[in-house]
Amino acid sequence: MIGTIGTALQFTVPVLSARFIDVVIAKQAAHIGGRLSFLLAVSVGAIWVGVWEARLFSSIRERAALALQMKMFHKTQDMPHLRLLEYDSGHIASRLSADSAMALEILGPVCGLSKLLAAAIGGLIMLPRYSQTLGTCVIIALALHALVIIRLKKRTTLAFVKVSESTAAASKELYDSLTGLSTTKLFAAEARRKRRVYRSAVKRARSLLQARLLMIGASTAGQAIVLAISSGVTLWGSLYIVSGKLTLGGLVGLTTTLTCLLGPLNTGVQQVLGLQSAATGMRKVLEWIRSESESAPATPRPHSPGRARQAPRATARHGDLCLEDVTFSYPGRAPVLRSVNLNVSPGQVVLISGPSGSGKTTLVKLLPRLLRPTAGRIYFHGADLDDYDLRELRRQMAIVSQDTFLFSESIADNIRLGKPDATDSEVRRAAALANALEFIEQMPSGFQTMVGPHGAKLSGGQRQRIALARALLRPGGLLVLDEATTNLDQENEAAIYASLPSARQGKTTLIISHHWQRNYLPIDHHYVLERGQLQEHERISHIFPIEKAL
Repeated sequence: MIGTIGTALQFTVPVLSARFIDVVIAKQAAHIGGRLSFLLAVSVGAIWVGVWEARLFSSIRERAALALQMKMFHKTQDMPHLRLLEYDSGHIASRLSADSAMALEILGPVCGLSKLLAAAIGGLIMLPRYSQTLGTCVIIALALHALVIIRLKKRTTLAFVKVSESTAAASKELYDSLTGLSTTKLFAAEARRKRRVYRSAVKRARSLLQARLLMIGASTAGQAIVLAISSGVTLWGSLYIVSGKLTLGGLVGLTTTLTCLLGPLNTGVQQVLGLQSAATGMRKVLEWIRSESESAPATPRPHSPGRARQAPRATARHGDLCLEDVTFSYPGRAPVLRSVNLNVSPGQVVLISGPSGSGKTTLVKLLPRLLRPTAGRIYFHGADLDDYDLRELRRQMAIVSQDTFLFSESIADNIRLGKPDATDSEVRRAAALANALEFIEQMPSGFQTMVGPHGAKLSGGQRQRIALARALLRPGGLLVLDEATTNLDQENEAAIYASLPSARQGKTTLIISHHWQRNYLPIDHHYVLERGQLQEHERISHIFPIEKAL
């Protein structure tokens, strides 16, 4: 609407200019001041509307960018774990930044459509008003200009698809090289990584150059047509003035009208060319947003005959864990877990050991529904996992994995991830139970020490103890330790397990370990997972020698 008003004011300027010049030539001094004042007022009004329009468009664009990026980020968080495994972090980052930015280019043509239509209508009305012959010729030339753009549409679309793909690939290589910088240095592989980054950057540059050359070609063709139109109008208009068919004011009005028309038209041409890039980005954005959600209902599976489904008891803090004939396989691969059955009573401590690749970590990922069983069912607090709200289910679990991840925040903030509203004393107690308090207090800023990207400023053992502290802080009913002490020496490991009985506060505890004899904790049951099958090893009633280990 604002663009239409601005365009209307712009097309008023040529009419007023033509009349003003004719008044000056006719030496009608009485009318010069009034017409000049009116002309200046309209010109200033057109400029003011243009500035207002630009500011409004910028505001709309930035708000749309924020909304779209947050929508895509929320969708990424809600994607199934298996789907996310298909992409690397660089590809995902490219989707959230580059593709969303490309998609927003569609705002230009959409918001400028009314302005372009107003310019086209104004041109069709005003050009023949000065000279029917010249006006008709100009309209034909502009139609030729539009035809050239349409012919280039398909080629630019394909070019921008390649730009999007090469940008994602280049982002992946750059991200991998930056995050793996330490490994690169250790293996003296700087030259190899540099070549990979260079090749991906060159490929992106070439695809971008090809797309831009197509845009330059279209723009050059448009400028050539515009130059031909302007030259033709000037030449023919001069001849018409000599022959008395057109006044000087009429020629000025005609050329000014042409300028008012060509401005929005050239902008429209650039937007149409950019629309191909926007269409590519929008297609990828919609594909991302419409993909499967992690919180979507599970594919129906037969119920276990011996157990009826019950509504989740979200308020329960402690409860049993039951796996019934659980089988899981990754797409296109042999089953990792085969008919696994497990019953853990409330408050029990259960140990699961087994060799690498036996499916222990996969079993752990089934509990918070990062993965879903191919067959069979899992019950927690007496209810099927699929009946739980996903966030409520995960609030009741505290899991420490062997792949510890810390955010680039303070130690306190990383521990509070387990309980965002935890007090300082609760954070301190959790750190003490994880045997982390001593090294934290030796840090320059204590709990406010920044850990760096991925916890790079800490050792592997320190990172693992902070991860354990945030799990112990979490008020859930299930505690899972998946190789949670692999980076610790025997003394620290023994100290942690010695404090675990009081730290877990009656939580059902599942311990995953390669070497069960290194656990210094009373165990209720010990299971061995091998080749995807779970079998009870033996009932353990004795306590491992903590004192001896210490």
